[in-house]
Amino acid sequence: HTEDATLGWLYPQTALVAKLVEHDKEDQKKRLKRQLKFDRRVNTLLQARIRHSVARGDPIVERQARLELEELVSTRLSTGERPSSSSQTTCPSTKKQRDAATKDSLGVFAALLVSIDSRDLPDEADKAERAAKTNQLCRNMTKATQSIEMFHDMKTLRGYARRKFAQRSALVADSLGKLHPDAIEMGVAAAARTRSEMDSGQLALYDEQIRLMKSCWSGLSRVANICSIGCGPGCDLVGTLTFLRHFVHECDSSSVEVGCRQRRLKAVLLDFAIEQWKEAVLDDLANLLRPDYVNEVCCCRCDVTRAMDDSIEQTVADVDLYLTSYLITETRFQWDEFFVDLVRQARVGALLYFVEPTPWQLHRLIRLSKKGSKASDNARTDVDYAPLEGLRFVWLDSSSKSPRLCVYASSSALTRIIENMKCTHQNFSHSMGGSEGLQYCWPSKFDDPPCILSIKLQHTRLHEYSLKINRNEF
Repeated sequence: HTEDATLGWLYPQTALVAKLVEHDKEDQKKRLKRQLKFDRRVNTLLQARIRHSVARGDPIVERQARLELEELVSTRLSTGERPSSSSQTTCPSTKKQRDAATKDSLGVFAALLVSIDSRDLPDEADKAERAAKTNQLCRNMTKATQSIEMFHDMKTLRGYARRKFAQRSALVADSLGKLHPDAIEMGVAAAARTRSEMDSGQLALYDEQIRLMKSCWSGLSRVANICSIGCGPGCDLVGTLTFLRHFVHECDSSSVEVGCRQRRLKAVLLDFAIEQWKEAVLDDLANLLRPDYVNEVCCCRCDVTRAMDDSIEQTVADVDLYLTSYLITETRFQWDEFFVDLVRQARVGALLYFVEPTPWQLHRLIRLSKKGSKASDNARTDVDYAPLEGLRFVWLDSSSKSPRLCVYASSSALTRIIENMKCTHQNFSHSMGGSEGLQYCWPSKFDDPPCILSIKLQHTRLHEYSLKINRNEF
């Protein structure tokens, strides 16, 4: 009897020990996960931002990123918890517009799905095949090894649209919204603590960026013609149209006037596989957008790896806002001549919006716009890069600062053409968002890519904003 009692006592104790060991393993696993998240944040987000800011000659962002890194490490050591990053803070006053724009984009996407699914409802076997082909297309686009033959399968293109459309359209609206005056003021307040540590040159850089951002916002209300270069299924166009509707037009006018202003918009879609995209997606999309979102949609074939032909020049001559998404990464080192031609013919004050999965090609574009750095950037000897010197860049956003968009790595920037002004290295103060100073963004970064705003400074005209810019505005 005593032996049974002893065994009865031992068994529960053994079970208890096993549970304790299991719980200890779970706690250890959780601690390791927290440590991995912390290490990833330090290495990928902060140190990468520091490296990128150094590469593009941006001392303001570098200083702010280093301060955030110090705060992160010190807080981790003292409490074991990760502090919230000011760069991830969104502007509360624009939340309503941001949510409305995202909902609007999703509504267009849902209607598009209904339209294309009515004639393209695959069975399970077809879905698997379509997914495999879509994966292959995405991989080739990532490596810049895509060919026109890869765009002949309509189901593959529709699969690509299903995969990319919602997030990329939301990305545009989300990042452009950070140019809202309230978002700018919030960024200025967040950067106030580092202002006292800036020297006179850095302060001048910072104030220049603020003035430029405010001017860009005022220019958005004048956008009448939009051009998406390398448009694909039209994600960027939809994101821009919903942004204009909910951030710009509704803020300035009555609901009746909003509809009238939207119906005056004209959209130009350019792609080297435009006929394939039209058949797969764009014809359906154009029918959905007219007339409530845009008055006219024009689709043209365009290959950015070659010089711009005369017909394209005439088509985009009056464009106010040019959109490019992942384009210069997917055509790496082959886009020089096209974008030089684009800047040369674009109107003064036009805007060019970039969003890319990684910033290296954007950094290259910025370096090519400065004198004396062509040889180190695989510059072509047969291309005159002088028109690019008329660009002014604003680093807009990074998706690493937007939890909703972090599934995509990207960065966004805006370029503007300014009349009779030369752009120097000191003009490039990018990324002023949150902890980086001021959160002004066009496209957002999907994981780590950059969005840039570029402005044309000389008489060569540029995309993305059809404005005559007075020098006093800057």
